[in-house]
Amino acid sequence: MRLVNSSDTAPPGTTAQEVAPATAVVRDGPGWGNAIFGTVMQGQIYVANADNAGWLRIFYDQRSGWVWGGSLRRRTSGIGRRYVSDATARTAPGGSAVGPVTRGEVFVADLRQNGWVRIWYRGGSSWTPESATEVLYFP
Repeated sequence: MRLVNSSDTAPPGTTAQEVAPATAVVRDGPGWGNAIFGTVMQGQIYVANADNAGWLRIFYDQRSGWVWGGSLRRRTSGIGRRYVSDATARTAPGGSAVGPVTRGEVFVADLRQNGWVRIWYRGGSSWTPESATEVLYFP
């Protein structure tokens, strides 16, 4: 089932991005000289909320990181979810906890099922209570 019925758009400068090459590194700042603290894989989807000289800031592993924009491909007309309260990402609807999410965080979402929403979280899909979120549309 697709997410529907909202006129709310993602904050300006917020886009849905998919990792294009086999892997790309996540750095602690925008630029080749900044320290690497993670790796993203082809097909994973992240929300970018800032651009600095071709580098995009994504939310990665509970913190912000920077990925070279040439490693990402913008997903147009994407649907997301913004958290209106703190919640927990889970392996399945009602499943084991994967990790926390906090009010205001934005994630790409793709399915809704029986009061749960599937989001892209930490590079993979997880489920979260729909009641803790509101729909956003990426430009």
